[in-house]
Amino acid sequence: MTKMKTWLSALLVAQLALAIGFYWNTQQELQKSLPKPLVDISWKKVDRFVVGDGNQQVALSYAKDSWLLSDLGMLPTVDGNAEQLLEKLQALQTSWPVASTQASHARFDVTEDKLQRFVAFYHGDELLGKLIVGSSPGLKKLHVRMGGQDNVYSVDLELV
Repeated sequence: MTKMKTWLSALLVAQLALAIGFYWNTQQELQKSLPKPLVDISWKKVDRFVVGDGNQQVALSYAKDSWLLSDLGMLPTVDGNAEQLLEKLQALQTSWPVASTQASHARFDVTEDKLQRFVAFYHGDELLGKLIVGSSPGLKKLHVRMGGQDNVYSVDLELV
């Protein structure tokens, strides 16, 4: 009888260890898939950003506590528009990617040559990151991809 108790106790300990192992592995996988910031840059360093499409672009620089149109003789922007755009971009979170191969980039218009718009973030002359905006899968949704990455995401964003 004591031999049976020993075997059953050992079996119980093995089952508990296996259950803890599966629980820990599941928690690790869930942590990997949690939403993360899409534009993962140091936002405090951003002192210039460029918004453009394939043909034209506009550069905005931060000076004297406000955003200025640096290409147009440092004209001030409309109050709060630049800040609103940066807040929207900063709030973007990743979800499940729509695509994750380079071959799919052209289909969603998120290649360097074929894009709808882009937003490049700079600290001085150093490029911190580039968000490539492509086609629209639906109302107020856009396909986006960070430059240098393959994942394409569908996000709630409205760029005029």
